[in-house]
Amino acid sequence: MENRTSLHAASTPTTIGILIHVNNVEAPDWEYVAWGDPSENKLGSLPTLCLLLLNPLLGSSITQVVIHSGPSQKDGLKEGAYTKQFLLDNLESLAEFPRLRQLLDTTGETVDMLRERTENIIIGTDLVRTSDEIAATAKLFQFPKIQQVIQIACAGHAPRCMQLQADARSNGLIPYDQLWSVMASDVFFSKTESAKDIVIFEKPHLAYDPMITFAPTAPEVLNRYFTLSAQAKQEFLTEAQQFMDKHRD
Repeated sequence: MENRTSLHAASTPTTIGILIHVNNVEAPDWEYVAWGDPSENKLGSLPTLCLLLLNPLLGSSITQVVIHSGPSQKDGLKEGAYTKQFLLDNLESLAEFPRLRQLLDTTGETVDMLRERTENIIIGTDLVRTSDEIAATAKLFQFPKIQQVIQIACAGHAPRCMQLQADARSNGLIPYDQLWSVMASDVFFSKTESAKDIVIFEKPHLAYDPMITFAPTAPEVLNRYFTLSAQAKQEFLTEAQQFMDKHRD
């Protein structure tokens, strides 16, 4: 009964922290990932943050926002600082997104409010891996001061963020009573990418799956891909492509 009561209390949070997962600012499509495409009403990570801040039910509950930094920099600014400054410089253009223009008109909120809240964004530490961002944010957003955490990531990165969040919780980095969720933006790492380009492998778990007793599993094999050198990765992908072409239906 105690656990149920605790979880029920956390399901109606009064304080929310936001983690924005940033990308390498030197990437050719960085602005598309961060901002999106107003002409198609597709929000990047930063307008997605503004969507939450303008939300009548959530906006007032968001008390902290953090952006960590990575190894890249632009115009003399590291990733976190550059991302924050980019949002500050483009707040007036948010109304180009029909969804945000409607919210600005109906809620009575102003760009000045968004500017004040953007200026209060915390620039976190210099980190390399997404898992490090999650771990650092868990330390920053202490429960019960922060009852819920929302990770904002581009649609191409969101599934990975969810997986790493689950791993962090299983390792005790995230308290069980603190609710975490991932909100994907409307865009991927490039304009040519789509959800079909994201491949997720699970271990066989269905009783009728003939692969359920086979070893090694796909995750066990493919997890090691990330430890390979660039040359070995190229060799692996070339051979895998040839194998798939051979067995194509």
